[in-house]
Amino acid sequence: MLKISKKADYALMALQHIAMVQFGDVTPGRVVNTKEIAEEYNIPLELLAKVLQTLAKNALIESHNGPKGGYVLARRAHQITIAQILESIEAPWVSPTVHTRRMESSACSGTIAISAPRS
Repeated sequence: MLKISKKADYALMALQHIAMVQFGDVTPGRVVNTKEIAEEYNIPLELLAKVLQTLAKNALIESHNGPKGGYVLARRAHQITIAQILESIEAPWVSPTVHTRRMESSACSGTIAISAPRS
């Protein structure tokens, strides 16, 4: 079993949520703000904000400023590997077995099982 930090866990949940919103059927392309993700998954807002800033700094998501601002994926979900996510949060962390797995949202023809935060 792979053990990851809460920050990495939050990053995976946030990216999954952004992908589901961005490529979903309801409002495709909509930006997702930090508060929405924090409330949906019961994640501390300040910690999630730092995680999202790190993901943006590592070009996994893009930040959109303004009152209706938020985050979108920087590329299609299937182009983002779990290893890239973990490396951006947990650097320097490398596992060759994780490099081959790609993140896919249910809206992008596949699923990735990410549950609510662990206690």
